[in-house]
Formats: sequence, C-alpha cells, structure tokens
Amino acid sequence: MMGVCRNEAGLSQNCPYSSAPMPFESVDTESQLRQICPRLFENNSTVSFCCDEKQFKIFQKRMEVPRQMLSRCPSCLSNFMNLWCQFTCSPYQSHFVRLLETGEKDKFSIKNSVYVKKVEYYVDEDYANGVFESCKGVRMSTGDFALKTMCGTDFESCTADKWFNFLGRANKNLGIPFDIRFSLTKERSRHGNKTFDYMQSRAYPCNSSSDLSSSPCSCQECNASCVEEPMYPDLESIDCKIATMDCQDAFHLAILGFICACLMVGVAGKYVWDLMTRDDNDNIDGEIKKRVFSLDRLIQKIFISYAKLVMERYTFIFFIFLVLGFACSFGLLFVNLTTETKSLWTSPASSSRLQESFFENNFKPFHRIEQVIITPKDTRPLEVDTFESEDNAGDPDFLGPVFRDTFFKEAFSLNNAILRLQTSKNVSLEDVCYKPLEPDNKHCAVMSPFNYFQNDLDSIDGEIEGEFAIFNFRTHLQECIKNPFSMKTSFKMSCFGQFGGPIHPYLVFGDFNDGYESAKGIMITILLNNSVKSEENRAAMEWEETLIKYLKRVKSDIFRISFMSQRSIEDEISRQASSDVIIVALSYVFLLFYVSFALSQYQVPVSDDLCTILINTKLTLGFVGIIGIALAVTSAVGICSYWNIETTLIVFEILPFLIVSVGVDNIFLFVQAYQRRDRHDIPLNERVCEIAAEVMPSMLLTSTAEAICFSFGAISEMPAVRTFSLFAAISIITNFILQITLFFSAFVWDAKRQEEGRLDMLCCIKLRPERPYRESYMYNVIKNFIAPSIIIKPVRIFVLILFLFWFATSLLIVDNIQLGLDQKRSVPDDSHVYSYFRDLEIYVNVGPPVFFVLRGSFDYGDPQLQNLICTGNGCHKDSLGAQINRASRHPELSNVAHPVMNWLDDYIEWLRPSANGRCCRRYDSNHTFCPSLVPENLCHSCGVDYVDGRPRPDLFYTYIKSFLSSNPSVHCPTSGHALYSNAIKFASKSDRIIASHFMTYHTPFRHMADYFKSMESAKFLANNITKFMNTELGLMGHPPIDVFPYSFHYVFYEQYETIVKAAIFQLICSAVSIFIVAAILCDMDPWSAMIITITVVMSLINQLAMMYFLNIDFNAISVVNLIMSVGISLEYSAHTVRAFVSIHNPSRIERAKESLALIGCTIISGITTAKGGSLLIILFSHSKIFNVYYFRMFASIIMVCFTHGLILLPVLLSFIGPPPSKNRPDYYGARRALPPRIPSLIDEKDSAVQQHLVAEDKEHPAA
Repeated sequence: MMGVCRNEAGLSQNCPYSSAPMPFESVDTESQLRQICPRLFENNSTVSFCCDEKQFKIFQKRMEVPRQMLSRCPSCLSNFMNLWCQFTCSPYQSHFVRLLETGEKDKFSIKNSVYVKKVEYYVDEDYANGVFESCKGVRMSTGDFALKTMCGTDFESCTADKWFNFLGRANKNLGIPFDIRFSLTKERSRHGNKTFDYMQSRAYPCNSSSDLSSSPCSCQECNASCVEEPMYPDLESIDCKIATMDCQDAFHLAILGFICACLMVGVAGKYVWDLMTRDDNDNIDGEIKKRVFSLDRLIQKIFISYAKLVMERYTFIFFIFLVLGFACSFGLLFVNLTTETKSLWTSPASSSRLQESFFENNFKPFHRIEQVIITPKDTRPLEVDTFESEDNAGDPDFLGPVFRDTFFKEAFSLNNAILRLQTSKNVSLEDVCYKPLEPDNKHCAVMSPFNYFQNDLDSIDGEIEGEFAIFNFRTHLQECIKNPFSMKTSFKMSCFGQFGGPIHPYLVFGDFNDGYESAKGIMITILLNNSVKSEENRAAMEWEETLIKYLKRVKSDIFRISFMSQRSIEDEISRQASSDVIIVALSYVFLLFYVSFALSQYQVPVSDDLCTILINTKLTLGFVGIIGIALAVTSAVGICSYWNIETTLIVFEILPFLIVSVGVDNIFLFVQAYQRRDRHDIPLNERVCEIAAEVMPSMLLTSTAEAICFSFGAISEMPAVRTFSLFAAISIITNFILQITLFFSAFVWDAKRQEEGRLDMLCCIKLRPERPYRESYMYNVIKNFIAPSIIIKPVRIFVLILFLFWFATSLLIVDNIQLGLDQKRSVPDDSHVYSYFRDLEIYVNVGPPVFFVLRGSFDYGDPQLQNLICTGNGCHKDSLGAQINRASRHPELSNVAHPVMNWLDDYIEWLRPSANGRCCRRYDSNHTFCPSLVPENLCHSCGVDYVDGRPRPDLFYTYIKSFLSSNPSVHCPTSGHALYSNAIKFASKSDRIIASHFMTYHTPFRHMADYFKSMESAKFLANNITKFMNTELGLMGHPPIDVFPYSFHYVFYEQYETIVKAAIFQLICSAVSIFIVAAILCDMDPWSAMIITITVVMSLINQLAMMYFLNIDFNAISVVNLIMSVGISLEYSAHTVRAFVSIHNPSRIERAKESLALIGCTIISGITTAKGGSLLIILFSHSKIFNVYYFRMFASIIMVCFTHGLILLPVLLSFIGPPPSKNRPDYYGARRALPPRIPSLIDEKDSAVQQHLVAEDKEHPAA
C-alpha cells in the first residue's frame, strides 16, 4: 500500500501498491519519521518506504491521540508506535500485510483507481503479547486504564487478541479507515503463490528502557517496576490504639487517673482505718469530736438566717427573682441558634474546619450532589441471548433485573421528568447544574445509565439486526459497561453522556454479584454548582426543594426509589426538631401534673368534708416549682444569648432533662422535709429554718459539684459538648438560685396557707386544718420491706460482689463501644433520607472524592520539583502521585479506590510539541490560544522546548491558564478544563501557583467505621507525602510545604480522633472536682466525699457498658448525656450520704436503713418516677435520635443511677460509712422520737367542722 486514493469524512484509505518502496523527497519529513519510527532506520541511515509524505502526515496525526494516552510509559508507546510504523511505512510491508479486499472508484475517490478496504496484518505472537503486557498498566489522566478505552471491552477481560481485533475494526469515530485483520502467529502463512512472513521486532518490557527513553516506565504504569515496593502499611497493626487514642495518650490518662485515685484514697485512708471496726457500732463518743470551726455549721447558720429573712419578705423575694428570671429569659429573643451540622460537631479552630475553609476559599466547594437510587420491585434475573461473537451468539445469558424493558423505560421516564423540573420561579436544572465542558457543551453533568442514550427515551425502542444477533438497548448498555469510552456501539450510538463525558458503570449500577450486568439497582447522580456564599446557592436550593417535593409524590408499581439532596439533612433535622417539640412539650406537661400531684398528701379526712383534702395538696406549689425550673433553663439560655454565645438544639433537648432531674429532686426534698415536721408544738418559723438548714446545704453541695463538673466540659473542643456544658453549668447555678429564692418563697407561702387551713388554688377559702398521716406509703415500704432486705449481711455481700462484677465487666467492654453517629439515626424512620442511607450501603460502589492539597512556596516549573509530584516517566518513586497511586493498589488498607488525577502529568503532556498535535496551539493570525476543535490549518504549535522530557522552566507558566480553560476532545484528551479547572490557585497579581490539589476517590463506605478509617488513612498518606517532599526540598535548599487531605465528610469525623481522650480527661476532672467539693462541703469529711465519688464513678463506667449493650454509639450526643449522668448520679448519692452522716445513731446499719428510707422515697417519688413517666412519652417520637439517645440512654441513666444510689450506696455505707457528725443537728432523728398519731373526732355531732385530736408529743433524745 502506498498513497491515498480515497477520502471520506476525513478518513483516508490507501492505494494498492505492488512496486518498490520509495524514499521521501523532504528531509524534514524523513527527520520527523525518524523521531516517530526510529526502528525503521535501524539498519540503514537512508531507506525507502511504503508510504508517501501525505500518507505519513495522516499517520502522524492519527498517532497523536494514542501518543497522549500512552506517553506515561515510553516502552509501551515505543512498542505501539512501532506496530503501526511497520504497518504504514515499512519497506518490507508486503512481507507481512496481505490485501484482502479493494473498493471501486466512487465520489470520494481521489485517484482513478481502486482503494484498500480490508487487509490482513501478520504479527509475531510474542511481539503482540509483549506490546500488550507493556501497555496494560498504563493509565490516562482520569486514572482509568488506557486499554479500557482502546480495547472495546472491559479492562478485566481485555486480552492481546481482543485488543488487536478492536484496533483493526473499521471505525470512523476512532479514525480507523478500513478493516485490518490481525493474525498473531509464529508461523509463515501461504496464500496462493505467495508466502507471508510475520512482522517481527523487539517488544520492550515496561520495566526497561526503550528507543524513546532511557528510563523504564514508572511503577504506576508497570507492576514489574515495583519489585522493591514495600508492603502498604496496615494502620491498625502499626498504630497502637485504644479506642482511637494513641497508646501513649491512653497511658498518660491512665497515669493521671491513677495519681488522682491514689491522692483521693490517701486523703480518705485515715477515715478507712478509723472506721473499719469489727462490729457494726460506731463509737460516737470516741470518734465524733466537735471542731472549733465547722464550715458545715457556718453554712447552716447562713441558710437559717436567710430562711428567717424569707419568712418575713417572701412576697418581695418571690417577685424580685421572678422579674430577674424573666429579664434574663428575655435574652431568648436574641438567641443565636445554629442548625448547621458542621457547627454542631467541629470547632471553627479545628484543623478540619481550617482546611475546609482553605479549600473552599482557594479552590471551590465540591459540587452539590443530588442522587436517586431506583430499584425494581421485580428482582428476578432476565434471560437474554448473547451477542459477543459468532461462537456464542444465541446462547442464553442472564442480566440483572434493571435491564428489564418495563423497568428501564419507566425509570428512564422518571429520569427525564427530573431533568425537566422547574421551580415556581422558573429555575431549571440548566440554570444551576455543573457543566464540565461549557461553553462547548452546555449540558448538565448527569451520571445515569440513561445518559448512555444521551437522555433520549425514544432511542431505546429501536433494534438493529447484526451479523450474529439483534442489537437493542440492552446490548448497547452491555457494550457501554465494558467500554464507557466507546464512540459507537453495535446499536449505532455513543456511550458518552449528553454532557460530553464518559459514564463509568460503577457510578450508575449497584448491588451486583457477577459484573455490572447483574445489577439490581441503578443510580442517577446530578451535580449542581456550589459556592461558599450561601446567597449564591439559593437558586440551587430552590431547585432541590422542587426535586424533593416531586420525588416524594412519585409512586410506581414497577420500581422503588430512595433519594437525597444536598439540603436534605438540614431539612430533615429542622422538620424533626419541629415535630418533636410536641413530644418534648407533652413530657414536661406530664412533669407539671405529676409533680403537683405527687407533692400532695391525700389521706382520708377525719370529717365528712372532702374539701379539706385541698388543704394538703401542693398543686400550686408544684406548678411554681416547674415554672421555676423552666425559668432556670430559659434564664441560662438568655444570659448566654446576651453574650452572643451560639446554642444548639441539643441544649434545648437535653438541658431541660438535666435541670428537671435536679430541680424536681430538690422540690421533693423541701416538701417532704416539711411534711416530716408536721408538728403543732414547734412554730412554723423554726420548722422552716430547720428545713433550710437540712436541705439547702445538700443542694449547695450537689449544685456546686455539678456546676464545676460541667465547667470542665466548657473547655472541650467539640462545640456540642462545649455549648451544652457551658449552658448546663449556668443552668445549675440559676436553678439553685431560683429554687432557694423563687421556689422557697412560694414554699413558705404554701406552708403558711396549709397551716392556716386555706385550700390549694382557692386560698381565699379557709377551713379547719387536719393533720395528715405523718408517714408516706413509699417511706413505709422502703423502711419496713426494702431496706431490711438489702441490709441483711448475705444480701449486702451479694450486692457488693454483683456490683464489682458489673464494674469489672464494664471495664473490659467499654473499648468495644462503636464510635460515630450512624447516619440512619440522624433522621426519622419516615424520612426519605433514612431509606436512602439504607440503600447507600448496598448500591453505591465508590466513596466520596478526596483531594490532596499542596500549599506553600513551590515552583512547579522546576523540573526537579516536578519529579516530586508527577507519576510518569522520570518521576521520583515516592512522589506525591506515586504514593497516592501506590495506596490505590491496596484499597482495603488505604481506603483509596482510584489512582490520582494529576494535572501536572497532563499539563506536561499537553505542552509537548507535535507537528500535528492539537493541544497547545496558537492562532496564526494573532498568536492567542487556539482550542483543539479549531481546524488545524488556522493554528500552529506553541513550540515549547523540552529538556530531558520536561518543558523549559521559563515557559512552564506561559500556557497553564490556557490548559485549564481548554476542553478535552478527541483531538486532545489531556486538556484540563473538565478535570482541573478548579485544581490550581494562582497568586492575585501573577501566574505563580500558591496551592493546588490532586483528586482521587475513597472506597465505598459500608459501615460507620469506614468514614473515620478513610480520614485516618488519608491523613497518614498526606503526612508521609509531606515528610518525603520536605526532606527532598530541604536537600535542594527550598522552603518546606504542607500537604493535607480534604473530603467533605472529614469535618464531621475529626472529633472522633480526640473525643475519647477528651471525654476521659473531662470525667477524671469531674470525679476529682466532686471529691474536692464534697469533702469541703461535707464539713471536711473526705471519706463521705470518697464514697460519693466511688458511687458516681462506678455508675459512670457501668453506664458506658450499658451503651454497648443497648447499641448506643459514642459521639458528642452520648458524651453530653454522660456528662449529664454525672450530675444525676450525684443527685442520687450526695443527699443519701449527707442524710447518713446527719443521723445520730451509733449503728451504721440502722443509719443506712434510715437514710435509704428518707432519701429513697424522695428519689423514687421524685426524679425516678417523674423522669420515667416523661420518658415514656418520648417513645412516641419518630426521631431515631430521640428514641436512642434520649429515651434509651436516659432510661439507662436513670436505671444505673437508681441501682447505684439506692442499692450499692446503702450497702457501702453499712460497711464503711463515715461516723455521724455532731456539727450537724439530727434533723432526721426527731422523726424517730414521735409516736404515731391517731385521728379522732372532737365532736361527733359537729360534722361541719374538721378538727384533729393531737396527742401529747413527748420528746425523746436521740440515742
């Protein structure tokens, strides 16, 4: 063959030629041929060829695209180019090329002769296999294998035979003008009178040098070059971790905890030695000594004096603090409520937030993603005929249910309906979508299997009869799955999407067992433009809202859909918060009625007038108490709002639970202390002072300790924990203040009302007061049944063993608690996002993109520095690109699923001068940049000189912006606009690059742990890259740089790097603060403080174990709950210990019984029943977070604190309780000295007047 005899649509077909080869007339043309085909000149310096100059120019142009695709591996490129050089121009062409078919002259003919239509090309089988082996690892700029584009089938099934068959098949779209039948052989072939040899040449292995380069292919393109590549590290094996903490940090925390424990035990050791006697009696006279100065007595005197003041000015104090409470609550009008998810979980100063801010401000936020998953209801496989070749045509084959006609057409209609959606303001998808090839192509980037048909629904109805089979939309899908870069399938359609880019099957098919053809679901992914400025996203958010509303209305008997929009999470959180307001409100309405009811006494009256019951009810007082608690919360929020402190929904959802628990407990302490002192012979003023001296110091102890504990949380780096802890500390303080002022004033008024016989809520009606029974039913049950059962010695020993076993077991399993927040729990069950998260784990095959950002002073034009980043020939084996690509070869360890998309590699190739290249060109007329689609006769090459395979440094930056603005095309696939338009940040007044990023993808996330592991692996990889590059830069005398990874989910999961360490540190500080505060406020009694601290710590550890058994994840919400549980546990234990040391009885056992009965009835009827009842209402919430973190965890907190406070603590006190204190009057002891009162009638005839017969009370001193 020689010359061109026919030209149709730019494709030239050769002329049959049987004469001798001829030399080129032009020396320049021969020089160009020598550069491209050096092996043709191996034997002679000047030779003749079987191609003319015009034919060579066409060949040179046709080889430009393969050169760009294969240039990363010089050995492969040399072998591939030589294959076609021999076929096109070899003087021995007739020895291995046989003419099979010619065509007659037609309107496209150039010469009056026939033209070549089909030939056979005999190639050495070893050479063909060598070419294939050298090229099979070469990747394109997208990270895909080059053979995926050049083989006509999927990469996994590509072989040398399939590759050469595809290369020889006539295809106008690929520039193959006629059929070339490749015969890979090791033997000569005889046809007619002629024997044909086969083309023989050396195939350079990819790990060796070639005639095009003295360097072998890099490890990234050639596995054989990776013989010394170390095994990719497994972070779980090389990093010593305990619950995400470095072992060193865990060891430091353990040492800190041990030192604190030793100090507390040492301080309390003297008490242990003194109190561990052989019998159960305390030697009161010997052990109790009245101190010269007693802080506890001073505190009691202060509160007694204060109580006297309240008795005189209760109305004034009530209204003053009511006004102050409302004044503070007025700050709610200025509340700074944040619902932005990232603001809830990460601090603005955290590294992930700073890196995210750097990325978004210097590049651009990643696209807004809208995704729809469509699955057929008929999941049976579909049986079809195969079509691949004559050998298997007609054989049965099975496809996934998504290939069924009815499903595919119905889903196709849904796809097109989505693309046509418009908002009420006429905002369409085209107005807000991402268009990667704009302005050349103005279609939106939509990833779906329907884009294999360019979103044309009518196109799938046709059929084309082939040589061996009938081709339809299913065969087209199968061919596109195997080769998404196919320009034309057997169905006569392109696989490229309407927007001009390829549709990778892993992005659109899901849940397959044996290849994408067995898929059970399909996905539609739409990319919208995104901006840092929220106002610029309004149009996109409006379209997203329209999309959500439309998809919620979609109903079908054929398919099921799940979907999520970029705005879906925040919408669902807002909707969930709104819907749960009613649930929360109902729970607090229940509290209001319960507290008001439970505070009252309902003994049957002595007289016949049932109205006297209303004298002893506490409905008004209970209402005031709940209002005061609510006012404490609103005051705290208002105070913080005045200071412009951000708050979150967690504050409004959890904080009331805590304050109600503390406040209700205090309310019951006040009221039941009054009811115990129902004494006619002691003036009310004295009884109120006793109540103040009994209850208020205990409140001061718990409130001070809780406020200090929460204050430690306010220094946390997690916004949710920090905000809650700050608000909780202030709320505890405001609650204490309002309860000793507002509520105590109301309490004094209510006591006076009751003493005067006035009806509750109808205080203007006055009756003769009756004395109710002194003992409550709950007290009698605990006193007579529960306490004696627990304090029996065998039971006490069993309780200790049981709780110690529980504690030891908890220590063993706390490390197994799952970190994170399951996405499915963040939304209600009826949310469309919930079903999407469920399907996401099944159908999605690739994870989110991850960007490795390089920032700092770095000269990308310096060839030596280029070698630290690039991935191709001549690059450092540990370069940035090399390390990321190495990680992608071990996705199970690195969580990197795809080779890096390296703009530097493509730019170097894009700049490379070529006689017929269409990449870097300038117009002949004005020397401005010339796009690749402009005809070649109007432009010329940029002519950038290359030295050792690298562009001249002084010309590197000249054309880089043109590279970033140029769209890829069939003439220049390496142009950078589609992939890299936002990958480089230039200095404001120069072309200097101040930052750039290199993108790849994570592996798909199937479990919650994958999110954290992916971030950890990416940071490990980025740190290694940074260390390597800074080492090399230091040797070269350049300043250091920084490389960090960024993916949009990192900002939510960075907290889990430190959450365990921060939580443990905070809880250690809380335990120490409880011990110190309790020791001081318990009248310098470290042993009482030690028992309180032990109870709180054990309940906390056991609560952690309950989280494991109840499948509650460890995250910011659960940490907030754990901090809250410290306060609740303190409420359950501190009052009991204080009552224990206040009872002047020589026996620990008796004091344990009495303190359990006294405080136990308060705790059971107060905090336990009140919160237990309100929790039942939360069960009706649709919110998973409410059900898990509020009902399930709150219930477990109540249960754990209840068992530790009312079972373990009395047992501990009965064994090693501290002695009674004479600095504290025996307010509880007077109760034992009173005989039971028996009501009777003074005058049976007078039924209109109710009276009590009060027996003489004889005072007996406490034993």
